[in-house]
Amino acid sequence: MLQGYLYAEAEPGFAEGSVEFFGVNPIARGGGLGSALLAKGIQWLFSFQAIEEISLCVSSDNEKAIHLYKKIGFKVEQELIVFEKSI
Repeated sequence: MLQGYLYAEAEPGFAEGSVEFFGVNPIARGGGLGSALLAKGIQWLFSFQAIEEISLCVSSDNEKAIHLYKKIGFKVEQELIVFEKSI
């Protein structure tokens, strides 16, 4: 069974990379898998010499993910508001 995943994109032409998708199976949380996956993703992104910064988005109510991101050095850049309208 898949325990975790991370999908990252490198945009050396814009000097940036991003973590697009990241998740850990709830039964595998708390053992360091998320930190290890994220560390490898960051290492891969910064292996591109032109990459100067990495961004990611997270839901404001995902406190555990926010804690992890802050713990490894990410800082809040901005907060987004999402609008939705049903038809």
